[in-house]
Amino acid sequence: MACVACVAWISVAPSGDRNFRREASLDKWNDSFNQHRYVEFQTEHLRCYASDDTIPGWLRALVKEAKMKRIHEFEAWSTPGKLLPVDFGKYLAHHYKSNGTLAKLGIPDDVFLGLSNIPSEVDVHNLKISIEKGELRMDGFIAFCNEHGFEPDIESKVSACKYIEYSDGVPIAWIHIPEGQEEEMLPAITKLMRMEGLIVKEC
Repeated sequence: MACVACVAWISVAPSGDRNFRREASLDKWNDSFNQHRYVEFQTEHLRCYASDDTIPGWLRALVKEAKMKRIHEFEAWSTPGKLLPVDFGKYLAHHYKSNGTLAKLGIPDDVFLGLSNIPSEVDVHNLKISIEKGELRMDGFIAFCNEHGFEPDIESKVSACKYIEYSDGVPIAWIHIPEGQEEEMLPAITKLMRMEGLIVKEC
């Protein structure tokens, strides 16, 4: 009987000026992973089973996809000092797809994967650590909340989420460019993101 282990590896390497501790925020991005099915699979142990009839068809398809597609990962980030709607990334992805923005640039729609920035306990955790490490200040958090109409409570998910976004920026979208096409696609995407007030960062 064939025994198969399939492991999904999610890129959580920190980017930007601060260590955003994104390893603790995977739940916030799982929706996008499930929606787009863009996960990287370690397929080395699956190769010999790819044509085995005992392996489910969906698993064989994922193995085939993982073997065929190699990508260079980038992210679109919001600019510090700005606050965006929680679904801004998904809105952009839908907007680009519906009006053919990326297609007109010769870029497949699935290169741009919009994210949501829904407040959660992860934000409270990250804010507390940032304050403990001196990366952010409690008095700055309180001043931000008073100025923008948020509850000045460090336990508030919304307040913590928005203060982190305002201070550091947050990922708005994943940009998965097929390897070897960076010179062709990246300048156009970077220009497009700049027009939206976003920053492109390499993962």
